[in-house]
Parts: sequence; C-alpha cells; structure tokens
Amino acid sequence: MQQPNIPRDKIWKATIEDVADDFLRYFYPEWFDNEVDKSQPFEFLDNELDKIYPISKGKNRRADKLIKVFLKSGEEKWVLVHIEIQGYPDPDFAERMFIYFYRLRDKFAKDISALVIYTDANLEFHPTEYRYQYLDTELCYKFATFEVATKTETELNLPNNPFSILMLWVKASLNNPKLTQNQRVAKAVNLVRRLERENPTNSKKLQTLLDFLRYYLKFGKPEIEKLNYEIIQTFKERQPMGMQELIETEYKKFYRTQGLQEGLQEGRKEGRKEGQVKGEQKGKFRLTIRNIQKFLDNQLLDIDQIAEFLEVKIELVKAVQVGKIYLHPETKEIVLPENTTFEQAYAHFLGETSH
Repeated sequence: MQQPNIPRDKIWKATIEDVADDFLRYFYPEWFDNEVDKSQPFEFLDNELDKIYPISKGKNRRADKLIKVFLKSGEEKWVLVHIEIQGYPDPDFAERMFIYFYRLRDKFAKDISALVIYTDANLEFHPTEYRYQYLDTELCYKFATFEVATKTETELNLPNNPFSILMLWVKASLNNPKLTQNQRVAKAVNLVRRLERENPTNSKKLQTLLDFLRYYLKFGKPEIEKLNYEIIQTFKERQPMGMQELIETEYKKFYRTQGLQEGLQEGRKEGRKEGQVKGEQKGKFRLTIRNIQKFLDNQLLDIDQIAEFLEVKIELVKAVQVGKIYLHPETKEIVLPENTTFEQAYAHFLGETSH
C-alpha cells in the first residue's frame, strides 16, 4: 500500500485539533494547568484567519491555528498558533503575523497570545518581531517563537506529555538528514514503543500520534509496511483497536484489489473466457506468493501471523518459506513442485481460505 502524500501543514492542523490539551500544556504549562478550564471544549477558529487574511493556495505552506480557550475565571482567551513548515525566506511573514494580531484584536477585542513554531532547519530566517518606522512613528510587535532545531532532545522531552513524541520526531528529521530510510523507521519504531509504555488511554489521541509518526516523513513502501506492522504488533493487545484494524483493513483491501487487477490483465491477454478466469487465478496466486515472501523477508510476522493476515493456509506459507513454491526471478512465473499443475495448486492452496 502506497503511503498517502499528505501535506505537512494539513498534518499539523489535524494533529493540533486532536491533541490540543497536550499541545497547549507543552508550550504554556503553568498557564494551562493553573488557569485554563479543562472542562470547556476548545474551539478552532481557523476560518476567521482565512477571512481576515486570505492566502493564495500556492503560498499556503504553513499551518495556522486559532484556538479559543476558556479560563477558570470565565474569561475567553485566544491563542494564535503559526507553524512554519518550509522555513523559506518570506519578507512578508513578520508583517503577516502583525496583521493577524491587529485585525483579530480590532474585530473581536479578545486577548491574543501568538506563537510561531519553526519546524525547519533554516535558522537564517526565523523572525521574532515585526518593526515599522516612518518619521517619528515607530512600532515593534514581538511574538513568541519556538525553534525545534535549536532544542536538545532533553529540552523537547517533557515528562508526561505525549506531544513530546511528535517534537522528538520532528527533531530527528532535522538533525539527521542523511539517515537511511531504515534508520528513520528504527527511530519511529522506538517512539511507537514509547507510546505503548506511556499507555495513552484516549484511543483517538493515540491514533493521531501514530499517524503523525507514519505520515510526517515520506517513507517508501517497504519502510511504511515495517512501521505499520510494528504498530500492529505493539498494540495488538490494546483495546480499542481502531488504528490496527484500520491498517489491517486497508492492507487487505489493497491486496485483494491488486490481485483482481493483475488477474484481469492476464485474463484479457488470454482473450477467452476460460483464459480470463485462469488469468485472474494466476494473478491472485502470484500476488499471494509475492506478499508471503515479502513478509518472510521483513521478519516482522511469524508463519501463523502471515497466514492469518493474508487469509491463506499455513501450508502455503511454509511452502514459500522452504522454496517449494516461488516466483521465477527472471520470468516472474509461478514455480511449483514437480508433477503439480497450476490447477491442482490453486485448488489446494487458494480454493479455500480457511487455515
């Protein structure tokens, strides 16, 4: 299954909404713990940002969030969060932050705290203020900033806050640009295991954190499979199983779809109804063998688990494991034991899917 190409600004926006409490506690710990009324739901007013400062789609490479928070005193406060994704030089950026502030303040008369989170490594362009001066008139608007690249892992790793895991993942992607995909997966796996140890009880929050690890960096197909299976194995005993069931369902759907497509292509080449049926069977059998071999190579599942996941007989998995059945390395044709026809093998191994 190919990894969806989800833009990072959308990943950040969705993540903040799902883990808003951990997010606010991460950056405003004392204020959040002592003053915020946690019994009141947060409201996200991003549409107000779009109204006061529309941005063309071609330049929308950042994530802006406007969060309404209620205090224990009954007051309503707004937190303006800007996450800089690309870190490219933008001469209008600081001014835009100021425009956000004064237009929101003018329109709604609410207290606003602005925070810019720089998630890139371009330290040459990380403004912290907007200045204006003409004749004797001068203005300085300062906003809080947080540079992930300049923080140590100890500074990013706040106790009892799962949002730390996301910040450590961003940090890892910045400090090690030359890491191989396998090394990146290994780091993600370590964070997955940490999530399991910290035992988050909110299933939606857990799914969001895992999705951030899966999609923030663009993994190749083999690497995302390894990470997905690590997630399945790590949380297989946990309830609810939303994330794992989703992954398993999507993979099974992918396998069946691919098998049908390959079979239909071969059937069309045959040009006859009988040939089409046999072609579909060959496509399904070939894809099944390839998937079994792939899982055996990854060594993330044992034989029983492979059979259960692919819904095939354990006997077929064992046959592929010992090389009795395989795909020819050059022709990619199915190689079967001597004196065994394709029809016999198909009926025996795939005629029924129980195991």
